[in-house]
Parts: sequence; C-alpha cells; structure tokens
Amino acid sequence: MTAARVAVGGFMHETNTFAPSMADMTAFEHGGGWPGLARGDGLIEATRNVNMGICGFVGEAEARGWQLLPALWCAASPSAHVER
Repeated sequence: MTAARVAVGGFMHETNTFAPSMADMTAFEHGGGWPGLARGDGLIEATRNVNMGICGFVGEAEARGWQLLPALWCAASPSAHVER
C-alpha cells in the first residue's frame, strides 16, 4: 500500500473588529508571537513543537508514515480585518 500524500498549509488570524489596525502582509511575515511566513520544508520546522493544531497534525501524519507536501504557513497577531 502506498503512503498517503497530504498537502499541508495554514493561515492563522484572529479578527478583532475593535482593534485599531488591520493585518497587512508584514504582520503575516512576522507572525506576532506565532510562527511567521514559512514556505515549503520550512513550514514543518517552523511549526514543530508549537502549541497549535498544525503541530499535532504533522506529528500524527509523520507517525503514520504519510508523505507531507508543505505549501505555506502564516499567522498574524489579533487585529482588525486583513487588508486584502
């Protein structure tokens, strides 16, 4: 049986409509306390051992021998809406 191939990615942002500023690209690049922008294999290492759902998923997928195809991860601190 062939191992499952699973694309992995994520986008994390808490919208707070009362916040004074919107989340822009820079906010997602830096992460605001969470792992910032990561692409490809860097996604797995950036999110490893961090208390987030993606970390648990990756750990379980690796334990099952699944082939992970990391795409993109980003996060921003809670703020108003995302700019675009």
